[in-house]
Amino acid sequence: MHLGTSKALVVAINVAALVCVLWVAESRAERLPIKTYTTADGLPHDHINRIVQDSKGFIWLCTGEGLSRFDGYKFTTYGTD
Repeated sequence: MHLGTSKALVVAINVAALVCVLWVAESRAERLPIKTYTTADGLPHDHINRIVQDSKGFIWLCTGEGLSRFDGYKFTTYGTD
């Protein structure tokens, strides 16, 4: 076997091994659920201007219709009324 051919074979085997590793990693990747919240869920407006998480874990959402605090289950809105 020629030296150039054996180098090419080693490279081909390494590339194939890398493809297999990446394929296995992708097939085992965790699929996280994504939930979309709207005014039907208690948001004062569907357009969010800013999102901040405080030190207690609450998510604060700033909209044109008021400020909402999300506790992971429900929204509490402090409106502009």
